[in-house]
Amino acid sequence: MEMIHTPSLCQFSDICKYHHDLSSNHDNTVMFDTLSDKIVWMSEKFIGDFNHLSVGSSLSSTCDAITKSKDQSLEMLNLVKKSLLKNIRQEYSCHEYVIEIFIIEKKVVVLRLNKNQNNLLANTRYLEDREKLLFTSRSITVSEMASTLAHEINQPIGTINNLLYGLRARLNNIENIDHEIINAIDKSIEQTKFTADIITRIRDYTQTRQPKLSNVNIKSLIAKCISLMDWEMRNTNVEISHYNHICDVIVYGDELMLQQVIVNLIRNGMDANIDNNKKNKIIIHTTLDNNNIKISIEDNGKGMTDEEASNIFIPFASNKSSGMGIGLNICRSFIELHKGKLWLTKNNNRGCTSHIMLPLLA
Repeated sequence: MEMIHTPSLCQFSDICKYHHDLSSNHDNTVMFDTLSDKIVWMSEKFIGDFNHLSVGSSLSSTCDAITKSKDQSLEMLNLVKKSLLKNIRQEYSCHEYVIEIFIIEKKVVVLRLNKNQNNLLANTRYLEDREKLLFTSRSITVSEMASTLAHEINQPIGTINNLLYGLRARLNNIENIDHEIINAIDKSIEQTKFTADIITRIRDYTQTRQPKLSNVNIKSLIAKCISLMDWEMRNTNVEISHYNHICDVIVYGDELMLQQVIVNLIRNGMDANIDNNKKNKIIIHTTLDNNNIKISIEDNGKGMTDEEASNIFIPFASNKSSGMGIGLNICRSFIELHKGKLWLTKNNNRGCTSHIMLPLLA
């Protein structure tokens, strides 16, 4: 029976002395006895990655397993021999690993494997390309739906706008008319114009899929969004508060797209408050987060279940009886076109909060 030479405790102590983490089970490390040319110790990570090797396996078979190439395996063996002759530490790079070679008292060879940086970069590029593919897929889906919506909605919007203008013209000829009525019609005309602008932008979006960028003041943008929701606030008895924790800041974005996202999220908060017997409130916070501005829109509505939260951005998965389930998906696409992020969280007590993160203008 062949005897395997095992390093003494003193030799093993020397390994730890020369490099304290060489013997760590968390490192991808293997130890050879140079006299018998056999593995005498393997870390748990090495065992997990090369479970067909074991104590007693040869250095050559180990090099074959690591490099997966006969030519590279031979190069690595020659480098180990060279290290043994000169008693120096060296490194060998193959496709997947950078192998550190340590020689301890010309008796013990330690190989430590580190992931090749080039391989890590390749994996990073792969993940980035995959994310771009997913984003493109979402954009195409949203574009197809947007094109259909633009075609179907444009005609009734134009009709409503004409009727409102006609109604206002007739009311102007009536004496002592209630100014609240005139104000309501003006707000309605403003909303139809806002909607018509959105339809126009949807058509542009389906063609270019890129925002029309300009400098946008976030504080002014949110004030305008709240103003547009004035009439709905009265009807739904919702109170909107805006707490601006920053000075006037600018983002480089498409004002109409951002306005549409914020208005849609506010409206979602109003819809969530319909069945709420408590005081209906929507609180908007604007804060700085490193080089980004964060807009949080919090409601005290009915909130959402875990299942609803997991499906919140899936098209046509609306929890509203009259909803189509595409609003949040479109909003997220618009925010991503601004290199930002949109997500929702459940509040501790009641309701949920929508979060928008946008990069500041450099």
